[in-house]
Amino acid sequence: MILETEAAAKAALRRTDEDIKNIEKALNAYIRKRNTNDAAIDEDFMFHIKIAEASKNSVLTSLMLIITPDLLQQYKQLEVCDTSKNTQRINEHSAILDAIKNRDSIEAARSMNMHLTDIRERAC
Repeated sequence: MILETEAAAKAALRRTDEDIKNIEKALNAYIRKRNTNDAAIDEDFMFHIKIAEASKNSVLTSLMLIITPDLLQQYKQLEVCDTSKNTQRINEHSAILDAIKNRDSIEAARSMNMHLTDIRERAC
């Protein structure tokens, strides 16, 4: 949570137009997959990685790449990415992207924190 919240805040401050396109592309892939009632775990991962890359902090991005395989395994086992919350997850991702687009680091961090808190509570 700390890494991703910081990544979202930094992305809001440091992102380029190209970063926004990459995050949007990842979000659209996520939405397409979720709308087919599939789990979209890989697409979810890519959305979060694109945010980390937009933070322009190589340490944050590297740490996310290191810990993500273990997280994905847990998500699969605990069915965190089931399709029952499609609309909620899409809305959460969209709110994060909107804050990053608007260069609102506080809202980006808050939106990411809310998103991850819901996931954590579901997984624990």
